[in-house]
Amino acid sequence: MTHPEHDRRRTMNRSVRRPLILTAAVALAAATGTAALTGWDRTTADAQEPTLHELAAAQGKYFGVAADNNEIADAAYAETLGSEFGWMTPGNAMKWDATEPQQGEFAFDRADEIVAFAEANGQKLRGHTLIWHNQTPTWVQELPADQMQAAVDEHISTVVGRYEDQLDHWDVANEVYDDSGALRDSFWLRTLGEDYIADAFHAARAADPDAKLYLNDYNIDGINAKSDAYYELVQRLLAEGVPIDGIGLQGHLIVGQIPDTVQENIQRFADLGLEVAITELDIRMELPADDAKLAQQAEDYGAVTEACMAVTECVGITLWAYSDKYSWIPSVFPGQGAALPWDENLQPKPAYQAIRDALSGSAEDVPATAIEEHGRLAVCGNNLCSEAGEPVQLKGMSTHGLQWHGDCLNDASLDALAGDWGSDIVRISMYVQEDGYETDPEGFTARVNGLVEDVTSRGMYALVDWHILTPGDPNVNLEAAKTFFAEIAETHADNPGVLYETANEPNGVSWADLKGYHEQVIPVIRERDPDSVIILGTRAWSSFGINEGSDASEIINDPVDAENVMYTFHFYAASHRETYIDAVAAASEQLPIFVTEWGTQTYTGDGENDFAMSQQWTDMMAERQISWTNWNFSDDMRSGAAFTEGTCPDGPYTGTTNLKPAGEWIRDQIRNG
Repeated sequence: MTHPEHDRRRTMNRSVRRPLILTAAVALAAATGTAALTGWDRTTADAQEPTLHELAAAQGKYFGVAADNNEIADAAYAETLGSEFGWMTPGNAMKWDATEPQQGEFAFDRADEIVAFAEANGQKLRGHTLIWHNQTPTWVQELPADQMQAAVDEHISTVVGRYEDQLDHWDVANEVYDDSGALRDSFWLRTLGEDYIADAFHAARAADPDAKLYLNDYNIDGINAKSDAYYELVQRLLAEGVPIDGIGLQGHLIVGQIPDTVQENIQRFADLGLEVAITELDIRMELPADDAKLAQQAEDYGAVTEACMAVTECVGITLWAYSDKYSWIPSVFPGQGAALPWDENLQPKPAYQAIRDALSGSAEDVPATAIEEHGRLAVCGNNLCSEAGEPVQLKGMSTHGLQWHGDCLNDASLDALAGDWGSDIVRISMYVQEDGYETDPEGFTARVNGLVEDVTSRGMYALVDWHILTPGDPNVNLEAAKTFFAEIAETHADNPGVLYETANEPNGVSWADLKGYHEQVIPVIRERDPDSVIILGTRAWSSFGINEGSDASEIINDPVDAENVMYTFHFYAASHRETYIDAVAAASEQLPIFVTEWGTQTYTGDGENDFAMSQQWTDMMAERQISWTNWNFSDDMRSGAAFTEGTCPDGPYTGTTNLKPAGEWIRDQIRNG
C-alpha cells in the first residue's frame, strides 16, 4: 500500500526482451498431444513419434549432439543428426587449432559448415571451446605473458564475435582442473596465472553479450574433489562479478560406474544460480558388448537423463556423437567402446529407448501446475475457490512496471518463477501513467497479451493489473480502462488462467465514486469473459479506506453489485503492523479478499525488511487462505525488488545468488511457506 510520496519509478528505461523459446507447457502439447492446460485451445501433436529433443523440450530442456564435418558429409548419418536433436555442438571445428592455426590467420570454413547445417535443420548451437590445454597451437603456448593475453583477447573477440547471435552457449574454459581438485598445470596457468579463467569470460561477454558462458570439464558429474573445486571456483567468480552463466558436466562415463550423486551435484550448482548442462555424454564399456552390458548401459543412460530432468536448472543433454560409428572412445581407450545409444550401423540400442523412457517418464511425473490443479477459479463465499469448489490460496509475484522493468520478464525468468520458485500466479502491472499505457495503448496491450500467454502456458495464473496510482481517482482513466479490459478479455476469454484487477491503488476518491467506477468496468469484462474472477481496488491505496480514516465497513455495507468479485488489500510489513493484520483478519469473515501487493519493508517499497512482521502477515493469510502476490519481481534499486541491480535481462534467475534479502525470503515463502 502506498502514499502519494511513494514513487516506484526508475530513472532509466530498459528495452523489452521478448521470449525466444517454446515454453514447456506448449512444447508438451506439441510433442506428446497431452493437454498441458485445461479448458482452452492448444497445439495438437503429429501422429509421428516425438524425437528425443521434442520429448526434452516438453520439459523446457533440450537434447543435442556433437558433430564433426565428416559426419555431416555422411548422408545416412546426417539424416538422424539433423532430425532427432535440437542442439548441435561442433566437436572440433571451433577449437583454437581449427579456427586460428597461425597467429592472426583465421579459418572458419569448417565451423561455418556446421553452423549452416544446424541452422538449416532448425537447431541451436553450442560453441566448443575457447580456452583448453589441448588443441591449442604451439605458437600460442610459446608466447610470453603479455603477448599471450593479447592473443587470447583477439582470438575470443574474433571467434565469438563472428558467431554473435548465432550461438546460444559457449564453453569458455575447458578442463581447467585436474582430478585431484588442483588447477591444471597448463601453459595457461604457468604463463598467465589463474586469472586467465576470469579474463576469458570477460572477453567472451564483451564479444557476445547474450550468449550463455560455461565452464566445462570431465569427472565432475558427481560430488568429488574435482567438482568441489569447481563449486568453490564458481562461488569466487560470481562474487567477483565474472559473467559465468553455467557449468557443463561432460558425462564421459563408464557402464556400471555412474556416480550416485549426479542429481545432488547438479542441484548444488543450480542453487548458486547457474544453468547446468550435460555436454558430452557417452557411457563406454569393455568390448565386446553383450546383452548384460547393453542392459546396464541402458539403465545408466536412463539414470543420467532422469537426474537432469529432475532439476529445473539442468537445461539439456548433449551426446558426444550419437552412433558408435563416430565415437572417439576406441581411439583413446583401447579395448573399450560401444559408448553411444546407436550402434555402428546406426541402429538404436537399448540405451536409446531408456533415454526415451526417462524423458517420457519425466513428462508424466511433473507435478501439476497451479492451473492444472485448480482449473478456472471462482469466488465461493468469502474464499477464492478451485473449479471443484475447494478453497485455495495462491502465492506469487507482481511484476514491476512494464515500461521500466519489462526486461525482467523473459523465458528464463518466467521459467525460474514457475519452476525454481514454484509460483502459482503472476500479477502483470500495467501502469497507466508514468510512461505507461497512455503513451502507447496498442503496444502495451500487445505486451500484456503476450505476457498472459507466457505466464499461463507455464501453468501459472495471470492477474492483469490496471495500475493506477497518480491520479488516484480511476474515473479519470475510465474510458481507457474500458478499452484496455475489453481487448484483454476478448483475447483471453477462453483461458482459465486469467484474473483481472480493475484499479491498483485508488486514493483521494470516495467509496461511492470508486464503486461507480467498478460497476462500469465490470460489465465490459463480463460481456467478453463471463466467468473469470475480477479483483476490485479499495479506497486509500487499497487499504479498505483505513489510510484515510475509514474501514472495511464501507464496503461491507455497500458492496459492488457484481458476482465473482474480490476486494484488494495492500500492505508493507514494516509500516503496517498488528492493527492492520487484525483489520484484515476481521474483514475476511465478511469479504472475499485478495492481497495483490505487499512487501516486507516500508510502504515506499524500500528500507529495512521486517521479516518477523512479514511472517505474522503470511501466517494470518495462510490460516484464512487469502491469496497474495508480492511486490516485486524485478531488479529495481529498492530493497523490495527481488533481484540485485543488473540481474535483468541475463539472469541468472534461479537459486539465490542474485536475490536481495527480500527476494530470498519471499522465494522461500512461495516454495515452502
